[in-house]
Amino acid sequence: MSEKEKDGESPSPPGLLVRLIGCCCACACAIALCPLVCCCSATDTAIQKAQGKRYDGKLNKWVIDDLEADAAYMKDKPEDDDDILKMDSQASYVPPPKTGGKKVKETKYYDDLGVSTDATQSTIKRAYYVEARKCHPDRNPTPAAADKFRDIGEAYQVLSDEKLRAQYDLVGEKGLSGDKTSISADGVDPSLMFTMIFGNDKFQHIIGRLLMVSATMAGNQEETNIGNEELKEIETRRVIRLALNLASKIQPFVEGESVKAQWEAEAASLVEASYGEAILNAVGMSYRLVATQMGGSWGEGKKAEFKEVKNKIGTLKTTMKAASEMQKAEGEEAQLPAYLSIMWQATSMDIAATIHEVVAKVSLDASVSADVRKARVEAILVLGDIYEAAKSKDPKMRAMSARGIFQNAAQAAMEETTRKNNEKENADML
Repeated sequence: MSEKEKDGESPSPPGLLVRLIGCCCACACAIALCPLVCCCSATDTAIQKAQGKRYDGKLNKWVIDDLEADAAYMKDKPEDDDDILKMDSQASYVPPPKTGGKKVKETKYYDDLGVSTDATQSTIKRAYYVEARKCHPDRNPTPAAADKFRDIGEAYQVLSDEKLRAQYDLVGEKGLSGDKTSISADGVDPSLMFTMIFGNDKFQHIIGRLLMVSATMAGNQEETNIGNEELKEIETRRVIRLALNLASKIQPFVEGESVKAQWEAEAASLVEASYGEAILNAVGMSYRLVATQMGGSWGEGKKAEFKEVKNKIGTLKTTMKAASEMQKAEGEEAQLPAYLSIMWQATSMDIAATIHEVVAKVSLDASVSADVRKARVEAILVLGDIYEAAKSKDPKMRAMSARGIFQNAAQAAMEETTRKNNEKENADML
């Protein structure tokens, strides 16, 4: 329970969540209005299209798609974008013992995250992301990694809370009692929840690294020198990688091979992941709508374009409604459904915007013949239908709402932390 709830007041949305809400709304507005903006100058649009160009919504400029040139551009770019994010150097950093930082009662939590005792909140968040990704159960299922995952989770939970951190610095872990096990919507970091709930490695080849995850990895610009231009470059690489992956994936279909059974098997596996059905269905719908715009008749294309814009505007309305509901809600239980809705809407907007550019690149690729482009559109439509129709066969997974998934994850983390703390307290009493 938060301090505000103890005093009888309802907690307000955390500052990061307020900024996230604003970002979601601004992003949705930009995506929804983009087609209208492009139509404002019909003559210019017609000239650009006559030159074989299309408007790239992420780069905000007219481009000629050429996957052969894109592949050449990506040849020397590291897969993890570490030339920009510099996560390897961050992960391997160990502060010199007793030569820097402020004096504290004990340093265990700082050591678990690999940061100095005077680390900023941005540095702590970034370090947590690095370590959590390395030992997350999806990536490293070993018992040692599971223990490490719990340790860094507990360390982050304390050090990311200014009050708990101050108490820990003063008296150490024993002085925290049970407060460090509290988990609430008012204390959850939105960007880290994106990372842990929606950043599933199983979808890396389909949706890439989510924008919110990249922003988390980038940290504070003043500390990492990673600003908007660098994030824009990361997003450009994300789209190119996904376009190259998609072109390679559908190539057997283009060449006349039967691969539908293979795609259906892949979909059946992916829908069982956390948020798998929602993510895969969203990808499938975007594949279908954008491919229809790229390769369908004029009428079909316009209907698909209208549907895509309508979906974006609907997402914006849902986000605004959820934001309003969260502000009015009293208590964390009442806030949680709206909180999850905002997170998912932001994720779905990111997926839709990215997939639009990916499908456009593959469908309008100037480095292949018109016949190949036509076959690619057909393949993407088939793949989109498979992804959009895929449903989980696990009754528990299908019945569980987004709220249920979040609560189960939070409850499991709280129970595990409580168990670990009790074991430590019992050991100290012996």
